[in-house]
Amino acid sequence: DESTRNQLALSWGVESHVVPHADNTDAMVDLVDAELLKLNRYNTGDTMIITAGSPPGIPGTTNMVRVHHL
Repeated sequence: DESTRNQLALSWGVESHVVPHADNTDAMVDLVDAELLKLNRYNTGDTMIITAGSPPGIPGTTNMVRVHHL
């Protein structure tokens, strides 16, 4: 959510993005890919770290860290 995004803005080297709600983590990662490519600041093959809660949408349940290649 926006509150978490604002808190992460204070962390060095972190760039956070909020994407629409997804029903599962695979759909969420697909949304992340699409949003980042729309920004034209990232390229296919770029490496990033994705943190999320699984299942999505439940505050305070961050339990996933994924090294992801766009």
